[in-house]
Amino acid sequence: MSNPSFILTQDRSNVPISIGFTVVLLLILALVLVSLSQSNNINVSLTTLVEKTNTKLQAANSMRDAIRMRADSLKKMRLMEDPFERDEEFLRFNQYAGIFRMARENLINIHMKPEEELIMQKMSSILKLAQPVNDAVAEHLFNDVETDLELIAQAEKLQNHLLVFLDALVVIENQTARTALSQANKYYINTRYTLFSIAVVVFILVIVIAVVVIRLVASKNRQVSYQAMHDPLTNLFNRCYFEHQVTEAIEQRKHFHHNYALLYLDLDQFKVVNDTCGHVAGDELLKQITSLLKNKVRKKDTLARLGGDEFGLLLKDCDIDRASSIGNELRNLINEFRFSWDNKIFSVGVSIGIAPITNETSDLKDVLIAADTACFAAKDAGRNLVHVYDKQDNILAEQEGQIQWMSELTAALQDDRFELYAQAINPVHGNSQNSTIKHYEVLVRFIDKKGKMYPPGAFLPAAERFGQITDIDCWVIENTFKFISAHRNQLSETVFSINISGRSLGDVEFKQNIHTLFKKYKIPAKSLGFEITETAAIASFENAIQFIQEFKKAGCLFSLDDFGSGLSSFAYLKQLPVDLLKIDGLFVHNIDVEPIDYAMVKSINEIAHLYNKKTVAEFVESEEILSKLLELGVDYAQGYGISKPMGLSEIAFA
Repeated sequence: MSNPSFILTQDRSNVPISIGFTVVLLLILALVLVSLSQSNNINVSLTTLVEKTNTKLQAANSMRDAIRMRADSLKKMRLMEDPFERDEEFLRFNQYAGIFRMARENLINIHMKPEEELIMQKMSSILKLAQPVNDAVAEHLFNDVETDLELIAQAEKLQNHLLVFLDALVVIENQTARTALSQANKYYINTRYTLFSIAVVVFILVIVIAVVVIRLVASKNRQVSYQAMHDPLTNLFNRCYFEHQVTEAIEQRKHFHHNYALLYLDLDQFKVVNDTCGHVAGDELLKQITSLLKNKVRKKDTLARLGGDEFGLLLKDCDIDRASSIGNELRNLINEFRFSWDNKIFSVGVSIGIAPITNETSDLKDVLIAADTACFAAKDAGRNLVHVYDKQDNILAEQEGQIQWMSELTAALQDDRFELYAQAINPVHGNSQNSTIKHYEVLVRFIDKKGKMYPPGAFLPAAERFGQITDIDCWVIENTFKFISAHRNQLSETVFSINISGRSLGDVEFKQNIHTLFKKYKIPAKSLGFEITETAAIASFENAIQFIQEFKKAGCLFSLDDFGSGLSSFAYLKQLPVDLLKIDGLFVHNIDVEPIDYAMVKSINEIAHLYNKKTVAEFVESEEILSKLLELGVDYAQGYGISKPMGLSEIAFA
């Protein structure tokens, strides 16, 4: 499961990065927009100014050219003797006047600066004086009348004044053009400065964001690295890191002959706290136990939480005797500890398995199995003990054999390498052929990869120990449902009883899975029965009652298996709403020769009948035993003397 605080940290760390990149993008966009805007403003301003200046210059030059042409025209008319030529020149003289007027009107229509308006006003004043003088001189020349030299001099003087003003106007326009160019250059420099400033800001922000990103990535890497090596609840090293350290220790032992020992610690009363006070209390207990252990172990040793209520401790430079001493110190420490929660006080023990890392330790799997096996032996011997692994230990040899089954069963569940058998349960008073309802107990067999078949007793204890029994129960139930559904016509009067483990009784998902299978395969509940051992029922009494009531209400049949094996069998019989009592085969198989067994079966049968429950005798292997059961009034018999187990397909076509 992901750590919520880590996810929250990730979300928060992404905020400044997102804001930073957004700011950078906005600044780049601003950079482009400012650049385009400034360029457009400069372009529009220059275009407008150039157009106006060109128009003004063109008009001023046209006026100046017209004045000069009129002056030249007057001179020509004075020198011409041919009246026709003078007439033509006079026409041209007037045309120049028209050109002047048009240019002047164009100039007046353009927006002018104050100094330009002042020049135009002065030119208008001079034009008022010059127009009649020029017209008079032209009229005299056209009519070939002697022109007054003083009048001609006055006309020339006035024309020169106009030219001076027009030259001044041209100078102003040129100055305006230069000013415009200077302003445009200034705009360009300002724009470049603005763009450069924004670019610098963008660059600085990019650097800042890069630094922030690098730091955040480094921080996240540290967090990820820490999480990869540590347990989120206790902050101890996790199983992955611990196994890596153990692997390195094995290599160190081979090359440098350092002494190492592995301690496997399993809390004894953790489930009680968890079930009584809830998971929050269980987590707090683990934290407090962690604190105790951390304060006790050496700095050079590696303490880790391996999962659930299991811890691992790798001792460096430590021989087996010292490791055993440390193990007992830790056991005493936890044994003296008292956990308080919600006004309840709990004592917690720990079972510790110790395995030395020697030159014979081949790999990680070997030493972990050895330590786990020793730990289980400590639990099996009474809990709250320390057990040191020894290859010659018969108890450990048996435990190791069970450990080997763990991977085999996992693979078998994945590969579907189980097979269902069934054994008949027949009425003692008559055979199964004369009975209306046929009754079978479903049995499971394990098949290894070579095809060899194993009975339940070979692998079910290991499945119970390593928590795989519920998966096997589910496999058996579903495949039984499939079989009944596929042969529902042939098996309409047949009941199949399936064994249920104590661990499965309290599993909510397991019960839900059975309901789902009933809906999926649509088989009648009366076709199915469940067998629960007396030991499992008593160990999970409330769960057993709830399970029986829930599915008995649906129509399923229930049997209490191995009855009589417990110390308080009869005390619980009244409270368990089962239909059948299966008498433990331990009392049945010698009933024909052992009076005590006979008396035991007799009493169980009589009490069961008083509770209106039918009885089934197991391990019926001979006619003599069957005869005794008939004598006692036992209802049903099961065993090799009645019928050997057979494959389900044989039953379907029997």
